[in-house]
Amino acid sequence: MALAGSLGVWPGPGGDSIRQPERLCASSYCPPTIPGPVTDWPWSDTTHYFNLDPARVQLVNLNGSVVWTVPMRATQEPDLVGKGDFNGDGIPDYIFGQLWTTSPVQYCAGKPMSETQLVFVDGATGRWSTPVAPLLDICWEQYGYPTHQWGGGTAYIGHFLNGTTANQVVLFPYYATEGWVLSFDGTLGWSQVSRTADVLAYPSTPAFDVAYNSSNGTACLTIPYANHCYAKWSHVANGIFVGTAASPGLLVLTSYRAVIYRPDFTPTSDVVWSYDEGGGRDYGLLESHDVAGGKMVTLIGGCSVAKTHDTMRTHQLSEDNCELFHHYEYFLVQGNSIVQHSGRFFGWFGTVGRWQDRAEFPFPSDVPLTGGALWSVFNLYRDGQWRAQLLPNPADPASTVEVPGWYVWGAVTDRSGRVMLAATRTAATASTDVASYIPPWQFDLLMWSGKGLISARSGRRFRPSPGFWSKRPMASSRT
Repeated sequence: MALAGSLGVWPGPGGDSIRQPERLCASSYCPPTIPGPVTDWPWSDTTHYFNLDPARVQLVNLNGSVVWTVPMRATQEPDLVGKGDFNGDGIPDYIFGQLWTTSPVQYCAGKPMSETQLVFVDGATGRWSTPVAPLLDICWEQYGYPTHQWGGGTAYIGHFLNGTTANQVVLFPYYATEGWVLSFDGTLGWSQVSRTADVLAYPSTPAFDVAYNSSNGTACLTIPYANHCYAKWSHVANGIFVGTAASPGLLVLTSYRAVIYRPDFTPTSDVVWSYDEGGGRDYGLLESHDVAGGKMVTLIGGCSVAKTHDTMRTHQLSEDNCELFHHYEYFLVQGNSIVQHSGRFFGWFGTVGRWQDRAEFPFPSDVPLTGGALWSVFNLYRDGQWRAQLLPNPADPASTVEVPGWYVWGAVTDRSGRVMLAATRTAATASTDVASYIPPWQFDLLMWSGKGLISARSGRRFRPSPGFWSKRPMASSRT
């Protein structure tokens, strides 16, 4: 790994930084701030948002005052890649991804290639650094496009090393062969950390099989149609920190596999599953919550409700695939072990297209809908209509409560503590024209009561689809 970069600060007016709420979103399709009273609710005087353009990133208050400005050298709008406190001052810091066209221009299948770079920003001051060298796109000549290497899913800020209370930054390029851990010191700056190994062996080369088998009592699990564990060109990581303060870990999902990295950098407790299509991609919202049996982690393989919010504003369908591989996964993690897994496959873009079986999630997607245990909640588009998907037992996706004709934006709590879903009523259509995908500009508040959703406004009950309690075979399970 090459450490490189520069350091600078561009102070802006109104320099008092205010602690922001944490959001457990590990997806490029769920930015930490989605402007709007429904998708980023509630707003308050402490709410910040970003102004992004190729020349700069600004942190801005709701009144328009600028907290700080960071210069960019990008040729398109930068992406927010990571959020968390990497310098220990208690204020969220940020990692942005920027890209620029190579000079001189290099081409992949006739398309200009880019270099990408991560920019680390102190959330309190706007001081920025680039401790990691830029990476050139990988060219897929046979498929006709290049792939950027630093972007969403490549940087994670959290507590990974035991024996310290500080956070670290874990990095995996988009098509990684290995990952690295960086630590920040206010005096010394950035340094690369090593433990049992210098790097994290990614499940894309034989080095992963060696690292796993040499550090565990049982061998790693082979992928479908192969006699080895690694999957060449495993896709970008989708990760979230698990474990405890004394024994932290990082759960990573990639092609066909979930695996936990221990603080000594060794991989353990892998789970492998196979669906009929899709190559095992695991993009989407990865969310975790503490529960009685450990830590519950759910994946909704889709995109944010912000995508539909955009289609409502433009009245044009999103060209985004909303992830190619539409599925739901549940994991129960105890310490550094995955002790339970279940999942459900909905569809793959290559077979059903961009919209059929499309999943879109609110944030958070796990809510105490009946005031106690968490339910998983998201939206699924099928056969001309949006359908709310409610999982009273997130560990059993085969028993989903499906309520057709509703699109859920998020959850709110009234003064009595009741949890309600902010949702929009959608009509069923005989065709799949634009109108069938785009909800109207109105919404209701829905409560769960008995065997259906009840409108807080009208008192009308909306029942689930017939036979919604009937079991369907789960795609995979492990206990």
